[in-house]
Amino acid sequence: MPRFIPDHELDKLMPVIDAIACPFQRAALLVARWSGARRTEIQRLPVDCLDRYPDGTPRLRLSGRKTYRERVVPLHEDAAEALQKVIDLRRHAPERPFTDERTGEEVRYLFMSHGKLLSTYYLFETSIQDACKAVGLVRPDGCDGAGRGTVAAPTDSVTPSAPSSPNAARSCTPS
Repeated sequence: MPRFIPDHELDKLMPVIDAIACPFQRAALLVARWSGARRTEIQRLPVDCLDRYPDGTPRLRLSGRKTYRERVVPLHEDAAEALQKVIDLRRHAPERPFTDERTGEEVRYLFMSHGKLLSTYYLFETSIQDACKAVGLVRPDGCDGAGRGTVAAPTDSVTPSAPSSPNAARSCTPS
């Protein structure tokens, strides 16, 4: 079940997320925050996933993984800028396109490196846990005594609805 991220936790986390060195991890987390997309929807975004509404608002095109129908959601400018950086890095990448197992179409995925999709564990789990630990948002439990972060990126089983305002996109699943 998604949980609300309190303002004081979000205010601590966002500067650390904005400072993540890996453009892939940073973009994935920002897209998750502002779009409400599932982890695998983000992992499998095509290179041409970002465009704009006629009024200039960024929009994200998500493939129809579960319903077989593409959906389009508005995207916050911060997430769009982070995503555009990854698109610019990947636009002329030499990897061959993959054949989508559901549609049969050839797709050039955005979150790839050395011909392989980046894992959802790398894109989400490691980056959000590192961010939580950096700002002290950890539970005291855990086998190594370090504890786990109190915030986790959304899972594939529960998806918050797309945000209608900057304050609406604060859902996350408990870790």
